[in-house]
Amino acid sequence: MKSRSSNKHAHCLLRAWGDFPSVLTSLHLLVSIWLNRQLQLVLITWFKVYLVYIY
Repeated sequence: MKSRSSNKHAHCLLRAWGDFPSVLTSLHLLVSIWLNRQLQLVLITWFKVYLVYIY
């Protein structure tokens, strides 16, 4: 009985490990989207400052 439960646990771990790449890719997508937004905000801010200093 005990060995069966540990085997089940190992199977769950294997399944989670199988899902790991998809989790990683979704995390990577989220991070890249967030970074892109941050970069856009920074660029827009710099552009505004640049315009203010020119005019």
